[in-house]
Amino acid sequence: MKKILSTALVLSLAAGMLTGCGGGKSDDTNTLKISGLNGGYGTKGWEAVVKAFEKKEGVKVELNLEKNIAETLRPVITSGKDVPDLIYLSVGSEGGLVDTMIS
Repeated sequence: MKKILSTALVLSLAAGMLTGCGGGKSDDTNTLKISGLNGGYGTKGWEAVVKAFEKKEGVKVELNLEKNIAETLRPVITSGKDVPDLIYLSVGSEGGLVDTMIS
């Protein structure tokens, strides 16, 4: 299960890098912003993958993992400002943020 999660995270990170950052000012450093659900597996897996990715790709990753990430991200997504490059959420969670984004 951990290998599947790690592989999925790496592929998601790579996809995020290929699509680039959203609009806005560009700077001299490459920073990938990731926000996600701090669920039952904790943050150690995420942190290990991010560390390896930063080392291999030479990119800084800002990782924001919270148990109530949907409530934190809803106003950010609505405003359209400073939206993370990659968002990992749980489908079917309370508040329906993912369900709203899908439909």
